[in-house]
Amino acid sequence: MYGDFARVTFNERKNRSRVLLQQGRVQLEADWNEQGAIFSHLLRTLARDLIGPWGGPQGHCGFAIITRDSLVKHLTAEQKKVEPFKGLFELNTEPLDFLIGKGHYYVDGLLCEVRDHVKYSAQPAAFGAPPEKITQADGKKHLLVYVDVVEHSVFAAQDESLLEVALGVETALRARHSWVVRTTPVEKSSTSAADFITLDDMKPSWKELVDSWQSPNRGFLKCRAGEPSDDSSSEPCIVAPESRYRGAENQLYRIEVHKGGGFGPGTKREGGKLVSSDPPTFKFSRVNGSAVYAVQDFAGDVLTLADLGRDDRLSLQPEDWVEVLDDTSLLSLEPQPLRQVSVVESFSRQVTLKSSDTKSGIGHEQAKHPFVRRWDQHQGGSHDQGLQLRDGAATIELGRWLPLEDGVEVMFEPPVHGAREVLFRAGDFWLAAARTATGGIIDWETDKEGHPLAVPPHGVDHHYAPLAILTVENNELTMASPCRELFTRPSVMQEWF
Repeated sequence: MYGDFARVTFNERKNRSRVLLQQGRVQLEADWNEQGAIFSHLLRTLARDLIGPWGGPQGHCGFAIITRDSLVKHLTAEQKKVEPFKGLFELNTEPLDFLIGKGHYYVDGLLCEVRDHVKYSAQPAAFGAPPEKITQADGKKHLLVYVDVVEHSVFAAQDESLLEVALGVETALRARHSWVVRTTPVEKSSTSAADFITLDDMKPSWKELVDSWQSPNRGFLKCRAGEPSDDSSSEPCIVAPESRYRGAENQLYRIEVHKGGGFGPGTKREGGKLVSSDPPTFKFSRVNGSAVYAVQDFAGDVLTLADLGRDDRLSLQPEDWVEVLDDTSLLSLEPQPLRQVSVVESFSRQVTLKSSDTKSGIGHEQAKHPFVRRWDQHQGGSHDQGLQLRDGAATIELGRWLPLEDGVEVMFEPPVHGAREVLFRAGDFWLAAARTATGGIIDWETDKEGHPLAVPPHGVDHHYAPLAILTVENNELTMASPCRELFTRPSVMQEWF
Protein backbone atom coordinates (compact mmCIF):
# COMPACT_ATOMS: atom_id res chain seq x y z
CA MET A 1 0.00 0.00 0.00
CA TYR A 2 1.14 3.52 -0.82
CA GLY A 3 0.74 5.90 2.12
CA ASP A 4 2.47 8.20 4.58
CA PHE A 5 3.18 5.51 7.17
CA ALA A 6 5.93 5.32 9.77
CA ARG A 7 6.23 1.55 9.34
CA VAL A 8 4.19 -1.52 8.38
CA THR A 9 4.29 -4.09 11.20
CA PHE A 10 1.91 -6.85 10.11
CA ASN A 11 3.62 -10.19 9.49
CA GLU A 12 1.38 -13.23 9.10
CA ARG A 13 4.20 -15.56 10.16
CA LYS A 14 4.11 -14.06 13.67
CA ASN A 15 0.55 -15.39 14.19
CA ARG A 16 -0.72 -12.30 16.01
CA SER A 17 -4.44 -12.41 16.79
CA ARG A 18 -5.14 -8.79 17.82
CA VAL A 19 -3.61 -5.48 18.93
CA LEU A 20 -4.08 -4.38 22.55
CA LEU A 21 -3.63 -0.71 23.43
CA GLN A 22 -2.04 0.21 26.75
CA GLN A 23 -2.91 3.13 29.02
CA GLY A 24 -0.84 6.26 28.92
CA ARG A 25 0.94 5.37 25.69
CA VAL A 26 1.23 7.26 22.42
CA GLN A 27 -0.98 5.69 19.77
CA LEU A 28 0.68 5.20 16.38
CA GLU A 29 -0.93 4.61 13.00
CA ALA A 30 1.07 1.36 12.70
CA ASP A 31 -0.91 -0.18 15.59
CA TRP A 32 -4.26 0.72 14.05
CA ASN A 33 -3.17 -0.51 10.62
CA GLU A 34 -1.87 -3.80 12.02
CA GLN A 35 -5.19 -4.48 13.74
CA GLY A 36 -6.97 -3.94 10.43
CA ALA A 37 -4.48 -6.20 8.65
CA ILE A 38 -4.91 -8.96 11.26
CA PHE A 39 -8.70 -8.89 10.90
CA SER A 40 -8.51 -8.73 7.10
CA HIS A 41 -6.09 -11.68 7.04
CA LEU A 42 -8.49 -13.69 9.23
CA LEU A 43 -11.50 -13.02 6.99
CA ARG A 44 -9.64 -13.72 3.76
CA THR A 45 -8.15 -16.95 5.09
CA LEU A 46 -11.57 -18.09 6.32
CA ALA A 47 -13.21 -17.28 2.97
CA ARG A 48 -10.46 -19.04 1.04
CA ASP A 49 -10.63 -22.14 3.24
CA LEU A 50 -14.43 -22.41 2.97
CA ILE A 51 -14.95 -21.30 -0.64
CA GLY A 52 -11.69 -22.29 -2.29
CA PRO A 53 -9.50 -20.18 -4.57
CA TRP A 54 -12.60 -18.70 -6.22
CA GLY A 55 -16.39 -18.98 -6.02
CA GLY A 56 -19.67 -17.13 -5.63
CA PRO A 57 -23.05 -17.73 -3.97
CA GLN A 58 -25.73 -19.41 -6.07
CA GLY A 59 -28.44 -16.90 -6.87
CA HIS A 60 -26.19 -13.85 -6.53
CA CYS A 61 -22.95 -14.96 -8.16
CA GLY A 62 -21.30 -12.19 -10.13
CA PHE A 63 -19.03 -12.18 -13.18
CA ALA A 64 -21.30 -14.33 -15.34
CA ILE A 65 -20.10 -14.10 -18.95
CA ILE A 66 -23.15 -13.39 -21.13
CA THR A 67 -22.66 -13.45 -24.90
CA ARG A 68 -25.09 -12.11 -27.49
CA ASP A 69 -25.34 -15.62 -28.92
CA SER A 70 -26.58 -17.03 -25.61
CA LEU A 71 -29.21 -14.30 -25.29
CA VAL A 72 -30.48 -14.86 -28.82
CA LYS A 73 -30.68 -18.62 -28.40
CA HIS A 74 -32.12 -18.88 -24.90
CA LEU A 75 -34.53 -15.94 -24.63
CA THR A 76 -38.05 -16.27 -25.94
CA ALA A 77 -39.71 -13.51 -27.91
CA GLU A 78 -41.72 -12.51 -24.83
CA GLN A 79 -38.65 -12.43 -22.56
CA LYS A 80 -36.88 -10.07 -24.92
CA LYS A 81 -39.66 -7.51 -24.29
CA VAL A 82 -39.55 -7.45 -20.47
CA GLU A 83 -36.95 -6.49 -17.89
CA PRO A 84 -34.35 -7.55 -16.96
CA PHE A 85 -33.98 -9.59 -20.16
CA LYS A 86 -34.88 -6.64 -22.40
CA GLY A 87 -32.13 -4.54 -20.84
CA LEU A 88 -29.56 -7.32 -21.26
CA PHE A 89 -30.47 -7.82 -24.90
CA GLU A 90 -30.30 -4.09 -25.69
CA LEU A 91 -27.00 -3.66 -23.80
CA ASN A 92 -25.23 -6.51 -25.54
CA THR A 93 -25.48 -5.41 -29.17
CA GLU A 94 -22.00 -6.29 -30.46
CA PRO A 95 -21.31 -9.86 -31.63
CA LEU A 96 -17.65 -9.68 -30.51
CA ASP A 97 -18.46 -8.31 -27.07
CA PHE A 98 -20.06 -9.75 -23.95
CA LEU A 99 -21.65 -8.73 -20.67
CA ILE A 100 -20.18 -9.18 -17.19
CA GLY A 101 -23.05 -10.15 -14.90
CA LYS A 102 -23.76 -8.29 -11.67
CA GLY A 103 -23.31 -9.90 -8.27
CA HIS A 104 -20.27 -10.75 -6.21
CA TYR A 105 -17.47 -13.28 -6.35
CA TYR A 106 -14.59 -14.27 -4.09
CA VAL A 107 -11.07 -14.55 -5.50
CA ASP A 108 -8.43 -15.79 -3.02
CA GLY A 109 -10.77 -14.63 -0.26
CA LEU A 110 -11.11 -11.11 -1.71
CA LEU A 111 -14.68 -9.90 -2.24
CA CYS A 112 -15.19 -8.57 -5.79
CA GLU A 113 -18.47 -6.85 -6.62
CA VAL A 114 -20.18 -5.92 -9.89
CA ARG A 115 -22.87 -3.37 -9.07
CA ASP A 116 -24.63 -3.65 -12.43
CA HIS A 117 -24.22 -5.48 -15.71
CA VAL A 118 -21.32 -3.99 -17.66
CA LYS A 119 -19.95 -4.59 -21.14
CA TYR A 120 -16.50 -6.09 -21.44
CA SER A 121 -15.45 -3.30 -23.81
CA ALA A 122 -16.81 -0.58 -21.49
CA GLN A 123 -15.52 -1.57 -18.08
CA PRO A 124 -15.42 1.55 -15.88
CA ALA A 125 -12.07 3.31 -15.77
CA ALA A 126 -12.09 3.05 -11.97
CA PHE A 127 -11.75 -0.71 -12.35
CA GLY A 128 -8.44 -0.57 -14.17
CA ALA A 129 -6.89 -0.55 -17.62
CA PRO A 130 -9.12 -0.90 -20.71
CA PRO A 131 -9.09 -4.49 -21.99
CA GLU A 132 -7.86 -5.48 -25.40
CA LYS A 133 -10.52 -5.47 -28.09
CA ILE A 134 -11.65 -8.88 -29.32
CA THR A 135 -11.15 -9.31 -33.06
CA GLN A 136 -11.94 -12.09 -35.51
CA ALA A 137 -8.85 -13.93 -36.70
CA ASP A 138 -8.65 -16.38 -39.55
CA GLY A 139 -10.43 -19.58 -38.60
CA LYS A 140 -11.67 -20.67 -35.21
CA LYS A 141 -9.99 -19.69 -31.94
CA HIS A 142 -10.66 -19.91 -28.20
CA LEU A 143 -10.36 -17.21 -25.56
CA LEU A 144 -10.03 -17.70 -21.82
CA VAL A 145 -11.90 -15.00 -19.93
CA TYR A 146 -10.48 -14.31 -16.46
CA VAL A 147 -10.58 -11.65 -13.77
CA ASP A 148 -7.47 -9.90 -12.42
CA VAL A 149 -7.90 -8.53 -8.87
CA VAL A 150 -5.55 -6.33 -6.84
CA GLU A 151 -5.82 -4.30 -3.63
CA HIS A 152 -4.44 -0.75 -3.68
CA SER A 153 -4.52 2.58 -1.86
CA VAL A 154 -6.94 5.39 -2.64
CA PHE A 155 -5.84 8.97 -1.90
CA ALA A 156 -7.87 12.16 -1.77
CA ALA A 157 -6.23 13.03 -5.10
CA GLN A 158 -8.23 10.13 -6.54
CA ASP A 159 -11.37 10.53 -4.40
CA GLU A 160 -12.06 14.04 -3.10
CA SER A 161 -14.58 12.72 -0.56
CA LEU A 162 -11.56 11.63 1.54
CA LEU A 163 -10.56 15.26 2.01
CA GLU A 164 -11.87 16.78 5.24
CA VAL A 165 -12.59 20.34 4.11
CA ALA A 166 -12.69 21.64 7.71
CA LEU A 167 -9.07 20.58 8.17
CA GLY A 168 -7.88 20.84 4.59
CA VAL A 169 -6.16 17.43 4.71
CA GLU A 170 -6.98 13.79 4.21
CA THR A 171 -6.95 12.20 7.65
CA ALA A 172 -6.76 8.61 6.42
CA LEU A 173 -6.47 6.67 3.19
CA ARG A 174 -8.67 3.83 1.97
CA ALA A 175 -7.91 0.45 0.44
CA ARG A 176 -9.92 -0.87 -2.49
CA HIS A 177 -10.23 -4.11 -4.40
CA SER A 178 -10.06 -3.24 -8.10
CA TRP A 179 -10.69 -5.78 -10.80
CA VAL A 180 -10.54 -5.94 -14.56
CA VAL A 181 -11.78 -8.76 -16.80
CA ARG A 182 -9.24 -9.81 -19.41
CA THR A 183 -8.97 -12.39 -22.19
CA THR A 184 -6.10 -14.51 -23.47
CA PRO A 185 -5.96 -17.03 -26.37
CA VAL A 186 -5.85 -20.74 -25.49
CA GLU A 187 -5.93 -24.01 -27.43
CA LYS A 188 -7.39 -27.45 -26.84
CA SER A 189 -4.98 -30.07 -25.57
CA SER A 190 -4.15 -32.71 -28.16
CA THR A 191 -4.92 -35.42 -25.58
CA SER A 192 -8.52 -34.30 -25.19
CA ALA A 193 -11.13 -36.26 -27.12
CA ALA A 194 -13.96 -33.87 -26.28
CA ASP A 195 -15.47 -31.68 -28.99
CA PHE A 196 -15.42 -28.64 -26.74
CA ILE A 197 -12.61 -27.11 -24.72
CA THR A 198 -12.67 -26.93 -20.90
CA LEU A 199 -10.35 -25.52 -18.25
CA ASP A 200 -8.85 -28.97 -17.67
CA ASP A 201 -7.91 -29.68 -21.28
CA MET A 202 -6.72 -26.27 -22.48
CA LYS A 203 -3.14 -25.29 -23.17
CA PRO A 204 -1.34 -23.52 -21.78
CA SER A 205 -2.71 -24.81 -18.49
CA TRP A 206 -4.19 -22.49 -15.88
CA LYS A 207 -1.07 -22.86 -13.70
CA GLU A 208 1.22 -22.05 -16.61
CA LEU A 209 -0.78 -18.92 -17.36
CA VAL A 210 -0.73 -17.73 -13.74
CA ASP A 211 3.02 -18.36 -13.55
CA SER A 212 3.49 -16.26 -16.70
CA TRP A 213 1.49 -13.39 -15.18
CA GLN A 214 3.02 -13.66 -11.70
CA SER A 215 6.25 -15.60 -11.96
CA PRO A 216 7.43 -17.77 -9.04
CA ASN A 217 10.97 -16.63 -9.98
CA ARG A 218 10.45 -13.00 -9.03
CA GLY A 219 13.62 -11.30 -7.89
CA PHE A 220 14.54 -10.79 -4.22
CA LEU A 221 15.99 -7.72 -2.50
CA LYS A 222 17.89 -6.93 0.69
CA CYS A 223 18.42 -3.57 2.32
CA ARG A 224 20.87 -2.08 4.82
CA ALA A 225 22.03 1.29 6.14
CA GLY A 226 25.75 1.92 5.85
CA GLU A 227 28.55 2.04 3.35
CA PRO A 228 30.82 -1.00 2.98
CA SER A 229 34.37 -0.87 4.27
CA ASP A 230 37.39 -0.56 1.92
CA ASP A 231 37.81 -4.32 1.68
CA SER A 232 34.12 -4.92 0.93
CA SER A 233 34.94 -6.31 -2.50
CA SER A 234 35.97 -9.56 -0.86
CA GLU A 235 33.46 -9.44 2.01
CA PRO A 236 30.32 -7.65 0.76
CA CYS A 237 28.51 -8.07 4.09
CA ILE A 238 31.16 -6.23 6.14
CA VAL A 239 30.02 -2.73 7.10
CA ALA A 240 32.23 -0.02 8.53
CA PRO A 241 31.52 0.63 12.26
CA GLU A 242 30.78 4.31 11.61
CA SER A 243 28.26 3.47 8.86
CA ARG A 244 24.64 4.36 9.60
CA TYR A 245 21.49 5.91 8.19
CA ARG A 246 22.32 9.62 7.94
CA GLY A 247 18.91 11.07 7.14
CA ALA A 248 17.48 13.92 9.23
CA GLU A 249 14.06 12.22 9.57
CA ASN A 250 12.61 8.77 10.02
CA GLN A 251 11.55 7.45 6.62
CA LEU A 252 9.69 4.51 5.10
CA TYR A 253 11.48 3.74 1.84
CA ARG A 254 9.57 2.12 -0.99
CA ILE A 255 11.73 0.40 -3.61
CA GLU A 256 9.54 -0.42 -6.62
CA VAL A 257 10.25 -2.07 -9.96
CA HIS A 258 9.44 0.37 -12.75
CA LYS A 259 10.17 -1.36 -16.03
CA GLY A 260 9.83 -5.12 -15.76
CA GLY A 261 12.27 -7.58 -17.23
CA GLY A 262 14.64 -10.31 -16.27
CA PHE A 263 17.89 -12.15 -16.46
CA GLY A 264 17.44 -15.48 -18.22
CA PRO A 265 19.56 -18.50 -19.17
CA GLY A 266 20.95 -16.62 -22.19
CA THR A 267 21.96 -13.57 -20.17
CA LYS A 268 25.64 -12.65 -20.29
CA ARG A 269 27.85 -12.94 -17.23
CA GLU A 270 30.51 -10.35 -16.44
CA GLY A 271 32.68 -10.75 -13.37
CA GLY A 272 30.48 -13.59 -12.14
CA LYS A 273 27.34 -11.44 -12.35
CA LEU A 274 24.34 -11.60 -14.69
CA VAL A 275 24.25 -8.61 -17.04
CA SER A 276 21.31 -7.89 -19.37
CA SER A 277 21.40 -5.78 -22.53
CA ASP A 278 17.93 -4.43 -21.63
CA PRO A 279 17.82 -4.65 -17.83
CA PRO A 280 14.74 -3.88 -15.72
CA THR A 281 14.67 -0.63 -13.76
CA PHE A 282 13.46 0.56 -10.37
CA LYS A 283 12.47 3.75 -8.59
CA PHE A 284 12.23 4.64 -4.92
CA SER A 285 10.29 6.94 -2.62
CA ARG A 286 11.42 7.96 0.84
CA VAL A 287 7.76 8.50 1.89
CA ASN A 288 6.29 5.23 0.54
CA GLY A 289 4.88 6.90 -2.57
CA SER A 290 2.59 9.17 -0.53
CA ALA A 291 3.74 12.39 -2.25
CA VAL A 292 0.77 12.67 -4.62
CA TYR A 293 -0.91 15.72 -6.13
CA ALA A 294 -4.29 15.97 -7.84
CA VAL A 295 -4.14 17.35 -11.39
CA GLN A 296 -6.65 20.08 -12.21
CA ASP A 297 -5.42 20.81 -15.73
CA PHE A 298 -2.85 19.34 -18.10
CA ALA A 299 -1.91 21.41 -21.13
CA GLY A 300 1.19 20.52 -23.11
CA ASP A 301 4.01 20.11 -20.59
CA VAL A 302 2.34 22.23 -17.89
CA LEU A 303 0.41 20.69 -15.01
CA THR A 304 -1.89 22.71 -12.77
CA LEU A 305 -2.10 20.93 -9.42
CA ALA A 306 -4.63 21.21 -6.59
CA ASP A 307 -1.73 21.72 -4.18
CA LEU A 308 2.04 21.32 -3.97
CA GLY A 309 2.15 19.31 -0.75
CA ARG A 310 1.45 20.26 2.82
CA ASP A 311 5.13 20.68 3.83
CA ASP A 312 8.68 20.52 2.48
CA ARG A 313 8.83 16.76 3.01
CA LEU A 314 5.93 16.16 0.61
CA SER A 315 6.43 19.08 -1.78
CA LEU A 316 7.62 19.16 -5.38
CA GLN A 317 10.97 20.65 -6.38
CA PRO A 318 12.76 21.20 -9.72
CA GLU A 319 14.68 18.11 -10.91
CA ASP A 320 12.24 15.74 -9.14
CA TRP A 321 11.03 12.76 -11.13
CA VAL A 322 7.25 12.32 -11.32
CA GLU A 323 4.77 9.87 -12.77
CA VAL A 324 1.44 11.06 -14.20
CA LEU A 325 -1.30 8.53 -13.38
CA ASP A 326 -5.07 8.14 -13.37
CA ASP A 327 -7.72 5.47 -12.80
CA THR A 328 -6.86 3.57 -15.98
CA SER A 329 -3.28 3.05 -14.84
CA LEU A 330 -4.16 1.34 -11.53
CA LEU A 331 -4.15 -2.16 -13.01
CA SER A 332 -2.04 -1.38 -16.05
CA LEU A 333 0.52 -4.04 -16.87
CA GLU A 334 2.87 -1.43 -18.32
CA PRO A 335 4.74 1.32 -16.42
CA GLN A 336 3.96 4.97 -17.11
CA PRO A 337 6.75 7.30 -18.30
CA LEU A 338 8.80 9.09 -15.65
CA ARG A 339 9.15 12.81 -16.35
CA GLN A 340 11.42 15.35 -14.69
CA VAL A 341 10.19 18.63 -13.19
CA SER A 342 11.67 21.74 -14.76
CA VAL A 343 9.87 24.66 -13.05
CA VAL A 344 7.57 24.89 -10.01
CA GLU A 345 5.39 28.01 -9.71
CA SER A 346 4.15 28.10 -6.12
CA PHE A 347 1.58 30.90 -6.54
CA SER A 348 -0.20 29.40 -9.57
CA ARG A 349 0.51 25.78 -8.52
CA GLN A 350 1.79 25.11 -12.04
CA VAL A 351 4.52 22.57 -12.72
CA THR A 352 6.39 22.46 -16.01
CA LEU A 353 7.84 19.13 -17.12
CA LYS A 354 11.01 18.78 -19.19
CA SER A 355 9.80 16.10 -21.61
CA SER A 356 6.58 15.37 -23.45
CA ASP A 357 4.46 12.21 -23.38
CA THR A 358 2.57 11.93 -26.65
CA LYS A 359 1.64 8.25 -26.43
CA SER A 360 -0.18 7.34 -23.21
CA GLY A 361 -2.67 10.24 -23.05
CA ILE A 362 -2.93 9.67 -19.30
CA GLY A 363 -3.74 12.67 -17.12
CA HIS A 364 -5.89 14.69 -19.51
CA GLU A 365 -9.38 13.49 -18.49
CA GLN A 366 -10.73 14.80 -15.19
CA ALA A 367 -13.34 12.04 -15.09
CA LYS A 368 -10.48 9.57 -14.59
CA HIS A 369 -9.06 11.45 -11.57
CA PRO A 370 -5.54 12.27 -12.81
CA PHE A 371 -2.80 12.74 -10.25
CA VAL A 372 0.99 12.97 -10.01
CA ARG A 373 3.26 10.82 -7.83
CA ARG A 374 6.77 11.98 -6.91
CA TRP A 375 9.77 9.63 -6.87
CA ASP A 376 13.11 10.41 -5.23
CA GLN A 377 15.87 8.71 -7.25
CA HIS A 378 18.58 10.88 -8.81
CA GLN A 379 21.50 10.25 -11.11
CA GLY A 380 24.69 9.27 -9.29
CA GLY A 381 28.24 9.92 -10.33
CA SER A 382 30.50 7.26 -11.81
CA HIS A 383 33.09 8.00 -9.13
CA ASP A 384 30.79 7.03 -6.26
CA GLN A 385 29.11 4.02 -7.94
CA GLY A 386 25.77 5.85 -7.65
CA LEU A 387 22.48 5.03 -9.37
CA GLN A 388 22.54 5.01 -13.17
CA LEU A 389 19.24 6.35 -14.47
CA ARG A 390 17.62 5.40 -17.73
CA ASP A 391 14.44 7.29 -18.65
CA GLY A 392 14.26 8.47 -15.05
CA ALA A 393 14.50 5.05 -13.39
CA ALA A 394 17.57 3.34 -11.95
CA THR A 395 19.02 0.25 -13.62
CA ILE A 396 18.65 -3.00 -11.67
CA GLU A 397 21.97 -4.78 -11.18
CA LEU A 398 22.25 -8.18 -9.54
CA GLY A 399 24.65 -8.84 -6.69
CA ARG A 400 25.85 -5.26 -6.10
CA TRP A 401 24.94 -2.84 -3.34
CA LEU A 402 23.21 0.18 -4.90
CA PRO A 403 23.16 3.42 -2.87
CA LEU A 404 19.80 5.18 -2.60
CA GLU A 405 20.58 8.12 -0.30
CA ASP A 406 21.77 8.94 3.24
CA GLY A 407 23.56 5.61 3.61
CA VAL A 408 20.58 3.41 2.59
CA GLU A 409 21.62 0.68 0.15
CA VAL A 410 19.80 -2.14 -1.61
CA MET A 411 20.92 -5.27 -3.43
CA PHE A 412 18.81 -7.24 -5.93
CA GLU A 413 19.30 -11.00 -6.01
CA PRO A 414 17.82 -14.11 -7.65
CA PRO A 415 15.20 -16.01 -5.56
CA VAL A 416 17.65 -18.93 -5.25
CA HIS A 417 21.43 -18.63 -5.32
CA GLY A 418 22.68 -19.65 -8.75
CA ALA A 419 19.18 -19.55 -10.30
CA ARG A 420 19.19 -19.67 -14.10
CA GLU A 421 16.32 -17.18 -14.39
CA VAL A 422 15.12 -14.21 -12.35
CA LEU A 423 12.26 -11.89 -13.32
CA PHE A 424 11.29 -8.46 -12.01
CA ARG A 425 7.67 -7.45 -12.56
CA ALA A 426 6.60 -3.82 -12.88
CA GLY A 427 4.90 -2.73 -9.66
CA ASP A 428 6.63 -5.22 -7.33
CA PHE A 429 7.91 -3.37 -4.26
CA TRP A 430 9.73 -3.65 -0.92
CA LEU A 431 9.39 -1.42 2.17
CA ALA A 432 12.34 -0.48 4.41
CA ALA A 433 11.90 1.68 7.53
CA ALA A 434 14.98 3.82 8.31
CA ARG A 435 15.42 5.30 11.80
CA THR A 436 17.63 8.15 12.95
CA ALA A 437 17.76 6.87 16.57
CA THR A 438 19.57 3.67 15.61
CA GLY A 439 20.98 4.75 12.25
CA GLY A 440 19.72 1.51 10.76
CA ILE A 441 16.89 -0.30 8.98
CA ILE A 442 14.22 -1.82 11.25
CA ASP A 443 11.72 -4.63 10.63
CA TRP A 444 13.99 -6.21 7.99
CA GLU A 445 14.72 -9.92 8.28
CA THR A 446 18.32 -10.76 9.23
CA ASP A 447 20.41 -13.87 9.77
CA LYS A 448 21.97 -14.91 13.11
CA GLU A 449 24.89 -12.53 12.58
CA GLY A 450 22.56 -9.60 11.90
CA HIS A 451 23.20 -9.44 8.16
CA PRO A 452 20.13 -8.51 6.05
CA LEU A 453 18.46 -11.35 4.17
CA ALA A 454 17.19 -11.17 0.61
CA VAL A 455 13.37 -11.36 0.70
CA PRO A 456 10.64 -11.68 -1.96
CA PRO A 457 8.55 -8.64 -2.92
CA HIS A 458 6.24 -7.31 -0.23
CA GLY A 459 3.66 -6.78 -3.02
CA VAL A 460 1.80 -6.11 -5.23
CA ASP A 461 0.05 -9.47 -5.40
CA HIS A 462 -2.40 -10.03 -8.23
CA HIS A 463 -5.18 -12.58 -7.77
CA TYR A 464 -6.68 -14.41 -10.76
CA ALA A 465 -9.76 -16.53 -11.39
CA PRO A 466 -11.05 -18.11 -14.65
CA LEU A 467 -14.58 -17.14 -15.67
CA ALA A 468 -15.28 -18.80 -19.02
CA ILE A 469 -13.83 -20.08 -22.28
CA LEU A 470 -15.32 -18.50 -25.40
CA THR A 471 -15.11 -19.59 -29.02
CA VAL A 472 -14.56 -16.94 -31.68
CA GLU A 473 -15.87 -18.08 -35.05
CA ASN A 474 -17.69 -16.44 -37.95
CA ASN A 475 -17.35 -13.03 -36.29
CA GLU A 476 -19.32 -14.18 -33.24
CA LEU A 477 -18.68 -15.28 -29.65
CA THR A 478 -20.14 -18.50 -28.29
CA MET A 479 -19.76 -20.14 -24.89
CA ALA A 480 -17.40 -23.13 -24.95
CA SER A 481 -17.18 -23.73 -21.21
CA PRO A 482 -18.27 -21.76 -18.11
CA CYS A 483 -15.56 -21.77 -15.43
CA ARG A 484 -17.15 -20.10 -12.41
CA GLU A 485 -17.61 -22.07 -9.20
CA LEU A 486 -20.88 -21.70 -7.29
CA PHE A 487 -21.62 -22.62 -3.70
CA THR A 488 -25.02 -23.07 -2.06
CA ARG A 489 -25.86 -21.34 1.19
CA PRO A 490 -27.47 -23.95 3.51
CA SER A 491 -30.97 -23.31 4.79
CA VAL A 492 -31.15 -22.61 8.53
CA MET A 493 -34.47 -24.44 8.74
CA GLN A 494 -32.93 -27.55 7.18
CA GLU A 495 -30.17 -27.51 9.77
CA TRP A 496 -32.68 -27.25 12.62
CA PHE A 497 -34.74 -30.21 11.45
